[in-house]
Amino acid sequence: MQQLLESAARRSAEGRPPRVLLAGPVAQVTMDAITGPGCRLTVEGEFFPELPLAYPDGRFDLILGLDVLDLLADGGARAQAAEWARVLAPGGTLYLVARREASQVPPLVRIDVHPDGALAIHPLGPRHPLVQPRQNREFEVLVRPLVVHEISLRRDGLREILCRK
Repeated sequence: MQQLLESAARRSAEGRPPRVLLAGPVAQVTMDAITGPGCRLTVEGEFFPELPLAYPDGRFDLILGLDVLDLLADGGARAQAAEWARVLAPGGTLYLVARREASQVPPLVRIDVHPDGALAIHPLGPRHPLVQPRQNREFEVLVRPLVVHEISLRRDGLREILCRK
């Protein structure tokens, strides 16, 4: 995440502020971390954005999906990922934060992004009936036609998944 924020700051300094779509439960600290480098931020709902998304094809340079796909059944997750792929600009990046195992993180969480790129997890409530942790290969299939560029496993039970268009 830190590298994405640094890249956004460089683009903004060059006069090309990135257009960012943020999906998931959002806190002010996350919005500040993203707009701080000069990004143009659009916030899309809480857990379940209404589909299809009301944006033209190729609108965003970066999409952040924070704890969204784990709360959707397979069909809903595929539809969400397809919409993200549609509104992502060529050469754009989809950054996902997802669970590794249901037992390792609270069932409903808000993931905050801090200005230094660090992630903080905050429990939001009881277990959601649709929590569906997926294997790495399942994410690769979900996000097609995007390409999974990197998957980082974290000690707190989350994965950071970086996809490119």
